[in-house]
Amino acid sequence: MLHIKNKAATVLDMEMDRKDFLKYAVLAFLTLVGVTGLLRWADSALDVFGTKNRKRGTYGYSAYGK
Repeated sequence: MLHIKNKAATVLDMEMDRKDFLKYAVLAFLTLVGVTGLLRWADSALDVFGTKNRKRGTYGYSAYGK
């Protein structure tokens, strides 16, 4: 974890022009989207959080209208 913090500090302390900044910003965004997609896939495929066993109602089903 310390290695990641050092790398992040190195990147943040670098002098960069607009092109380099956009490159790092897009890379960070795509990484975030990829990790989010991976977590959603793992939840649906592996049922890590137990969401498949929840009761789901039809139209109008809510905590108030069971």
